[in-house]
Amino acid sequence: MSREEFEAWGWRQHELARELANRLGVDSRTSSRPPSSDDPYRRDDGGDAKPPAAPPGKTGKPDEKKAARRAGKRPGTKGFWRSQPIVTSAEVPHAPKACADCGANFGPDLARRCVGAHVSLELSRGFMCLQVAATKHVYFAVRCPRGCDNVECPGVGARSEIEGRRRNLQLSERCLIGPM
Repeated sequence: MSREEFEAWGWRQHELARELANRLGVDSRTSSRPPSSDDPYRRDDGGDAKPPAAPPGKTGKPDEKKAARRAGKRPGTKGFWRSQPIVTSAEVPHAPKACADCGANFGPDLARRCVGAHVSLELSRGFMCLQVAATKHVYFAVRCPRGCDNVECPGVGARSEIEGRRRNLQLSERCLIGPM
């Protein structure tokens, strides 16, 4: 690029910047644009409009500064969650098969009691759609004939530990996370 071309390019850039800067101050009061094209966040009454009348009971004193409120739900207000109950499509029982202490195998006739359950949601691909399948996992405790209690618990996976994080992520079967 020659020196003349560079100067011409610089002049065009300077003119473009000047034109854009002049356009910043344009609104419905300084041009033929309609008032609806004004920036709603920068609207102010132009000098022609009368100030709004004070409501009854208020004096002409300036408003006192209101306390800043934080965004979001206020502490103590009632929360809400899903309005529809989760409908499970399958139930998977998890019961111990053998005693952890004595190694005795458990038969199907031993009495067992439920100690916990959770629902896992799995995203699956259908024909031209995505589907959510809910599976209920139920965990049982079994007492062997010698009196040892055996409780089946959800499996535990990898743990993500990052320095400075308040709570580290522990993956387990109770997490609502799957391969999809």
